[in-house]
Parts: sequence; C-alpha cells; structure tokens
Amino acid sequence: MNIKECAKPLQLLKLEALDKRIPIEHVKHKIIIGSLVRYRAGFKGEQSINYYLSLLPPEHYLFFHNVRLYDGSHYFQIDTLILTKHYLLILEVKNIAGTIVFNHVTKQLVRMINEKEEAFKYPIIQNEAQLAHMKKWLKLHKLPSIPVEGLVVIANENTVIKTSDQSPHFSDEVVPSPALPDQIRKLDKKYQSVKKSKKVLEKLSQKILAQNSELDQNILNQFEITKEDLITGVQCQGCTNYSMVRIDRMWKCSHCEIQSKDAHVSALLDYSLLISPTISNREARQFLQISSPDIAKRILSKYPVAESGRTCNRRYILRPHI
Repeated sequence: MNIKECAKPLQLLKLEALDKRIPIEHVKHKIIIGSLVRYRAGFKGEQSINYYLSLLPPEHYLFFHNVRLYDGSHYFQIDTLILTKHYLLILEVKNIAGTIVFNHVTKQLVRMINEKEEAFKYPIIQNEAQLAHMKKWLKLHKLPSIPVEGLVVIANENTVIKTSDQSPHFSDEVVPSPALPDQIRKLDKKYQSVKKSKKVLEKLSQKILAQNSELDQNILNQFEITKEDLITGVQCQGCTNYSMVRIDRMWKCSHCEIQSKDAHVSALLDYSLLISPTISNREARQFLQISSPDIAKRILSKYPVAESGRTCNRRYILRPHI
C-alpha cells in the first residue's frame, strides 16, 4: 500500500521552473540543464520500480517514496522505504544507462557508454550509510527495534550490470528492477520469525510521515543566480512566449492571440518555487508584468493572506496553496 506517493520532488519542480525562466544564453544555462536531466532520470527510475512493487500483495507492505528524515545529527534521503511486519527495507534506486561495473576495491561505480567511462558514487556505500542513519533515527525516537535491510535497485532494464569480483553477496546487495519482487520475498522468508503488531506498524508509519522533511533549498542561491536574471511575464501555453497581456479579466497572447482566464497561475507557481512562497501586490505586478494594483489585488485575492502585514505591504501565500 502506498502511504507516501511517488510525487515529483520539490527540487525537480524548482529546476523545471528555473529552466523555463532562465535565458538560453545565460552562463549557467547548461549547468542547470545538466542538473535537470539528472533529477528527471532519478525520478523516472523511482517511478519505474512502482510496477514491480505492485506485483507484491499490497496488504503486506507499506511504501514511502522520497522520504527525508533527521537522525539527530544529519538529514538522510531515502528513495523508497518499505515497511513490513518483519523488517524495514531501504531502496537506493539508480537509473543509469549503459554498462555499469561495481568495483569493490576502489569503491566506485563505473559506467561505460559510447566508448566513454564515467565514475559515480558507490551506491552500496550510500545504502549502508542510509541503514546506519535509519537505525539511529529509530533509536532517537525510541521506536521499537526492527531489522533494517537495504538494496540497490538498477531501474533501467537495459543496463548491463557487472562486478569486479565474484562476491557471493553481490546479488543480495544489487538487483535489476525485475528481480526486486523475488528479492523482497527472500527477505520475507529470512525474517518470518520476526513479527511486529499492527499497532507498532501504525506508530512507525505515523512517525515517518510526521518527521518527513522535504529539502527546500533556495535554488537561485544554489546556482548563484539573481532574481533579476529571470524572465518575467506570463507564458503562453500555445507559443510558449512570455507575451500574455491582461485584458478584461482575460490573458491574451500578443503573439498568437490565444486567450486564457488563469494563465497567471503557472507564473505564480514559478515565482513561489524560484523566489518566495509568498508575494506582495507590487512583486506580483513586477513578475506578471501588469501595471494595475487593482488587477493584481483581484488575482491575488484567491490566495490566503499571511498573518503579518498591513494592507499596504500585505503578503499572499502562494505555496502550498497554489
């Protein structure tokens, strides 16, 4: 059963908004695109394993996707966490194309594609670190002891997986996504003598959801970009130009003449992701490229008002309400 769905991560939403709002000729454009491609690939990989997880009986497993917890010293991110009556399973999902080699000596993952080699962080070490964080987190919150296991899942079914030696434990540490259900069934058998009550599972589940804290970085600071670098205005969904003009409570594209009642919603979402989750009337006028305070007030009236601030400097809450 999916307790926390595999929703698009906030960082990916921010990268997509930044990609739309940064000029192609900007010096950081290629770096942003590279980061966006990696995040999209990771998210696609996490989505792709859902099919194989759906082959398991849903009443026996609780799935939590994209969980970020704090163990008292460090935050740690889990791609997929599976809670059962017998154990906890942490999945580190990798969506890497080509031929990959797990080098146990150098502790590197090497990808070979198009006659090029590229080194990645060693996912087995990453997974082991997550296990240590998870055990520490359970202790921190005085939760019942439960076995914690980990698996590295290679999401791309066309990826060739190799290892630098013939370690007998490798197949228990790294699996291609089609083999995931069988590996989970093996763990079920391994821990069948361990059984937690429904009450314990509910307590664990509630604590995971309550303690989950999604990473919310200032993406402009991250890429050393100022808000003045961003393209402002309302984007036309037809021609994709930032050429929408507000006329008689409608947005009309000055380029292709497409009309929309709510084209500003996407623009305000971009603002909330890139600049601030709240906005003032003046800031809205600047970003939407409208001159009338009354029109801006009418648009913003559908959003909750922040508790602080008088009428002249009132701020409206865009996220998560948008």
